[in-house]
Amino acid sequence: MAEWKKVGVNVDYHVEVDGHYYSVPYTLIRQELMARYTRAGVEFVSQVAARSRPCPKLPEGPAYDASGAHAARAQEVLDWTPERLVSWAGTIGPNCGEAARHLLASRSIPQHAFRPCLGLIRLGKRYGNERVDQACSRALRLNIVAYRYIESMLKKGRDRIPLALEEAPRPVVAHDNVRGSIYYQ
Repeated sequence: MAEWKKVGVNVDYHVEVDGHYYSVPYTLIRQELMARYTRAGVEFVSQVAARSRPCPKLPEGPAYDASGAHAARAQEVLDWTPERLVSWAGTIGPNCGEAARHLLASRSIPQHAFRPCLGLIRLGKRYGNERVDQACSRALRLNIVAYRYIESMLKKGRDRIPLALEEAPRPVVAHDNVRGSIYYQ
């Protein structure tokens, strides 16, 4: 049994199927492909190329399966560079630009951070530039720079709470099940 799904090729020349990202030739950027997937593999079908999945279901979270040949000249052709994304995120605010720079530096292949960076820019349209920049500032200070964390912070309004209140130490609870640091020495 196989399932079929129409997928779009993102600017990072990857398509998403079942929580996993697969690279395809950069010439297919912004085109639609058909993905045929089973437990054993996935194939992307277009008039130009096909790509197979190397293994069944992979670990949780987004995983990338990238071919260097697919990226060969993608930036040259499309002018999608890390600097362009940092500059674009910087129009929201300096903290957002720094968060984008941090995201790009955290990946061994910068293109794998393109989606989270573009997500930060989209958050500016939804929540406003000031709030997104404040949330990025908080994420940078806490050293938790991740798109999902920043998005969650904005959804819950945590970007509006002064950070000093969160950093205050919580009182130690006296309870029989709380062992303390002496137990672990």
